[in-house]
Amino acid sequence: MKSLLNKALYFNIFFLLFSVSGCDTPEIIKEDTEENIENEVIPNPDFRPPPTPGTGNYGCLGVVYPINFRFLIVDKNTGQDIFFSQGAKYNAEDLIVTEAGLTFRPKVITNSTGKYLLIDWSDTKPFKRSLSLELHNEFKVNLTVTAVQDESTRCLFFVVSEVTYNNITVNGLQDKILKIKI
Repeated sequence: MKSLLNKALYFNIFFLLFSVSGCDTPEIIKEDTEENIENEVIPNPDFRPPPTPGTGNYGCLGVVYPINFRFLIVDKNTGQDIFFSQGAKYNAEDLIVTEAGLTFRPKVITNSTGKYLLIDWSDTKPFKRSLSLELHNEFKVNLTVTAVQDESTRCLFFVVSEVTYNNITVNGLQDKILKIKI
């Protein structure tokens, strides 16, 4: 029994050491372009490309990678972030997300360029989900989030491909942060 536990421990250590090699290098972030601003998205410095067999991470692993939806909520008139800009009048902890009758709060993520909000799912298939973002009685935004398999990899890796809100559809969000204008 002890021998079996030792083998399991060595396997886990080996797995951890080699499963992350090749995935630790962040993607180079391109500066904001007119196209990004027009499409209401900004580059995400936390984005890590999906695993690709044969590139140093020793093939696809039996891991479910989270499907990440990253966003900010900005004032449509001023363009200022309503939660994280200086002098913001709202607190991100007061934002409530409702999906299929369940309510939760998005995660607040801090990185080298500031803060953003994150909702993540651990699905193993494509989806289209409806959710709403609500802040007290100040505003309510209904969203449809679509996730698809990332075709750039042969691994089971899904990304948010499209978000629709207020009759606006934004595509190509897998490595971006969406600015939702209210």
